[in-house]
Amino acid sequence: MPKISVATGFELFYRESGEGVPILWIMGLGNDHRGWAYQVPAFRDRFRCVTYDNRDAGQSQLATGQYAVADLAEDAVGLLDALGIERAHVVGFSMGGAQAQELAIRHPERVQRLVLASTYTSRDPRGSAMFRGQAFLRERLSREEYERVTLPWVYTHLDYQRPGFVDGSIEAILSNAHPQPQEAYARQVEATISFDSEERLGEIQAPTLLLFGEDDILTPLRFARALEAGIAGATLRLVAGAGHGLPWSHPEEFNRIVGEFLDEG
Repeated sequence: MPKISVATGFELFYRESGEGVPILWIMGLGNDHRGWAYQVPAFRDRFRCVTYDNRDAGQSQLATGQYAVADLAEDAVGLLDALGIERAHVVGFSMGGAQAQELAIRHPERVQRLVLASTYTSRDPRGSAMFRGQAFLRERLSREEYERVTLPWVYTHLDYQRPGFVDGSIEAILSNAHPQPQEAYARQVEATISFDSEERLGEIQAPTLLLFGEDDILTPLRFARALEAGIAGATLRLVAGAGHGLPWSHPEEFNRIVGEFLDEG
């Protein structure tokens, strides 16, 4: 399996598929490259798709201490460097969207077009309590129990009415041969809740698509509005009936909207 050492000192697991303009797909908290399973097949016919596992996730190297979202963004830049990619479209989901913002702010020359999906701009007491609470539950419940308790934050009441959808999602999660260790998840939680970009959003230069589910309760629409107000020329698209898990619950609509946006550039 492909792994590569990047300038930040971490060995990252990655996959490449397709040819053309590169897309760097950045996954969120507690997930790895498998989270883009519905996207890569739809884009690899015309783009060079690069997915990877963040440090502390999947098959990438574990950290030994705490880090910030900015450090994860530098891992992403290091991966681009190691693969010889000077400039790419960047698609970030949830915590990956925070990394994508940081990458676009710190390295504007590396980002051709930017997609921020189901993400956020800053910490708040509610969010911190929620994510630390999930870390607390994850430490005490079985893997299946944890998913059943927390997936209502990810999917909507409509998703729960789809026969077999939630059980199928849980089966896919439990089939992961490389589950994230608890201490690694806790470190990612602390990185997630320490992020704040609101005063720096004006530094993002890339054409930006904001893609959110209308019923997202994990990263609610106030974050979408803050991103829209802060990033010059940003386009906000909302998907009716979708929650935080938009790339998985509504992959066709997600892929269509992202594809149309990337094709413009």
